[in-house]
Amino acid sequence: MGDIILTRPGREIFRLLDYGIYVDGKKVNFIRDDTRKVLKLKEGNHEIYIRALGAKSNILNINIKNKETVRLTCKNNLTGFKYLFSYLYIFSKNLLKLDYTKI
Repeated sequence: MGDIILTRPGREIFRLLDYGIYVDGKKVNFIRDDTRKVLKLKEGNHEIYIRALGAKSNILNINIKNKETVRLTCKNNLTGFKYLFSYLYIFSKNLLKLDYTKI
């Protein structure tokens, strides 16, 4: 089994929303603002993404190996002008983003 560490940094615009964590198409947990979750997954390929308010992040295909740790960071795609008018983009389909880091 391997570990996936999901981190959601604080100070996000949508801090009151919980992001659902999906592995292989099934909701397995959720993550709140400024928290971290650790998921234990069996070896093999897995599709991972997050959802909130109908918005879905990019889908990451991750091959988990035995005793391997992978770090994912949950973010939103709002920067610059979009950040100022975030309420207009709250239902945007590509609002969320997952960044991948292998440890």
